[in-house]
Amino acid sequence: MAENRGTVVYVHHEIQIQVSIPHRDIENIYSGVLSIREEPLGPVVEWTPKEIIECIQRQLSSPDSETLEWEDISFGTSVSYKIKNNSFEENGGKSCSGKKPNVIIFEVMDLKSYRYYEIPKNNKVQLTFFLKDGSTIPSFQFPPMENECFLLALKKYISFRQSSKDDSLFVVTDPSVEALEKSFSELHLFGEHSSDLVTKFFQDPYSATLGGFSKVTNFLFDYLLPNGNQPTGCSVEEVAELLHDSIPSVEFNEPGFEVISCIELPSRPKVQRSEPVTREEWLSNIDPEGRINNVATLKRKIFKGGLTSSIRSDVWKFLLGYYSFNSTQNERQLHRKQKENDYYRMKLQWKSITPDQEARFSALRDRKNLVEKDVSRTDRNHPFFKGENNSNIQMLYDILMTYCMYNFDLGYVQGMSDLLSPILYIMKNEADSFWCFAGLLDRMGVNFEMDQQGMKMQLQHLYTLLHFADPQLAEYLESHESGNLYFCFRWLLILFKREFRFHDIMHLWEVLWTDLPCKNFHLLICMAILDKEKDTLMENEFGLTEILKHINDMAYNIDLEETLCCAEGIYLQLSQCKQLTQSVQDILGIHVSLPPESENTVIVPGIKATPPSSLAAGDGPVQPLIHSAGQGKANTSPPSGSSSIEVLSDDVDLESKFQLAVDLNT
Repeated sequence: MAENRGTVVYVHHEIQIQVSIPHRDIENIYSGVLSIREEPLGPVVEWTPKEIIECIQRQLSSPDSETLEWEDISFGTSVSYKIKNNSFEENGGKSCSGKKPNVIIFEVMDLKSYRYYEIPKNNKVQLTFFLKDGSTIPSFQFPPMENECFLLALKKYISFRQSSKDDSLFVVTDPSVEALEKSFSELHLFGEHSSDLVTKFFQDPYSATLGGFSKVTNFLFDYLLPNGNQPTGCSVEEVAELLHDSIPSVEFNEPGFEVISCIELPSRPKVQRSEPVTREEWLSNIDPEGRINNVATLKRKIFKGGLTSSIRSDVWKFLLGYYSFNSTQNERQLHRKQKENDYYRMKLQWKSITPDQEARFSALRDRKNLVEKDVSRTDRNHPFFKGENNSNIQMLYDILMTYCMYNFDLGYVQGMSDLLSPILYIMKNEADSFWCFAGLLDRMGVNFEMDQQGMKMQLQHLYTLLHFADPQLAEYLESHESGNLYFCFRWLLILFKREFRFHDIMHLWEVLWTDLPCKNFHLLICMAILDKEKDTLMENEFGLTEILKHINDMAYNIDLEETLCCAEGIYLQLSQCKQLTQSVQDILGIHVSLPPESENTVIVPGIKATPPSSLAAGDGPVQPLIHSAGQGKANTSPPSGSSSIEVLSDDVDLESKFQLAVDLNT
């Protein structure tokens, strides 16, 4: 079957893509041909794997194929050819069968941005393209400087501008916006940052307008608030309404309220990771009777570097509460024997249920069906679970069914098999795996409760942290229907199991199981991932659908060590902040002595309110509220169609440090 494939205008050979696979320690590298074709509906970019090219060439060179004419379409140092009639058989015949990397194809006009990286270890340049729908194209790797040929060919159809916030990000520009930016720049209406302002105007007309016309805003406040705190002709509520239509009606006549300017967090420290704890180091901390010494020091080392694979099966039993650090070797042997008996007794309970009993036991029957379905698709590409009649798959099934008997209130919920899989891989023992799995669910069983209150509370806590540490990103997500952070749901539910590769997830989990350096460190992992993607989300103006797509495409492509360094840096940054809100302190277990003047002050990062930690779960999107520090009251009336409180945008200059204060005791 032939098709018209348009006119090829650019071809570049030996362009590699890097594909991350969950169960492999290193990425798969595939080489292929990158091309640009002009189609009737617009130009497209296509990357074709070398295997498919070779397969087509074998097919075309067979005696049955017609004589073909070739045309030289060389660019630079790359010698390339194309078939003049641009036709080939779609399926490629039997010689093209078998698993091959897929052809990558996308329309040039669907491009939203690209990110540029230099890879020193293999002397390559990497380009990662993002589409308008939030999709991320597998990264193309070029020899140095040769990427410029491809970008030059793309610029025939679209233009890019370098992000002002991220030097590695280049965003597709709208010619009409560029022209307007140039006009404003020539008129010098907005000083040095006119280009930024116009871009912000198209993204957020309200904030940009206030920022650009700060003198007008100053005049407004000079007129309405000549004494700084006493309105003339308008109430404070009316002033707020002029500034933001959706601001809620705050009870300003209650004593104890004060709104102050944006908090400046301390600079984020740079963090370095350490080497993993070795077997020799672990054994050196065991006394003659088998007790573990220097537990706090060991945990700190595990947090900073993880464990070597040879001791994971030993150390995980302690981290997950199967063994006590204070137990002797003899005590652990007796304990293990008892737990093994307990496990097989519970296993016998469900194994001995007759078909007649099961027919009258709908709850067990439903859970059994769900376990069967999940086990059949859990990590089946991993060598440990691969193939038919795999005994490890049977163990996975038996452990999950036994857990239903151990904790029938919770039972089995979809996703639990993802948590058990790495544990079984490490322990390679059914009873040991069960009790370590039970210990893990003691930690995070709340994630699987039917009312989802635990998940909702974690998402609220994450929002509170994000709103304090990065109000700009929090406000962006909220204004783009993503303030509920539901795109983080999978991260939290199964502890990033489907975000990092298999060998990385084991390293991450043992770090988290140390419970260092604070409570809820996994929420800071979420923040670190979002911190890395912030500019991509905001510069591309991704909405709800695009954010979900982008987050999904990140799976197995997140750098774990970089993420851990960033998360620890965020912790250190917050722990050094002297104006840490009580809700943030409670979530992270950080206790900061606040200055006396803060007792009756509401600190609003980014001049926006943070949601209270006491907000009842399940009430829909998180509603940021303003608290009364003095009276313990809060306005709980959310604005119609909005879930944010914004007095002034961060972009508003107002003589560089404008403070809006309402002294209700005057």
